[in-house]
Amino acid sequence: MFIQLDGATAEDTGAARRDLEALARGWGLEITEAPAGAATAAGAAGHDDRKVIDPVAVASLVLSIPSAALAVADLADRIRKRRRARELIDHAQHLTARQVNV
Repeated sequence: MFIQLDGATAEDTGAARRDLEALARGWGLEITEAPAGAATAAGAAGHDDRKVIDPVAVASLVLSIPSAALAVADLADRIRKRRRARELIDHAQHLTARQVNV
């Protein structure tokens, strides 16, 4: 796997490299630097001037929007009901504390 680090400053790139090395050590791997020729070949192969839209990715994105909207609406409804239930429970406990049967 080739990972190319680019940053605005050498300090940013160094910090990113240290973080990447720590992550790799946690996985039991070691980071090695590739020869200069391999890095440019990998960089050239990874960048293409053409912009291509993957139709499968676009279709999956479009199909996931309704389910995501439904999930958000359901979550908002649950939060609203939980708050209302908490108010009712608190009110019932308040009445119980006043020795009133509900």
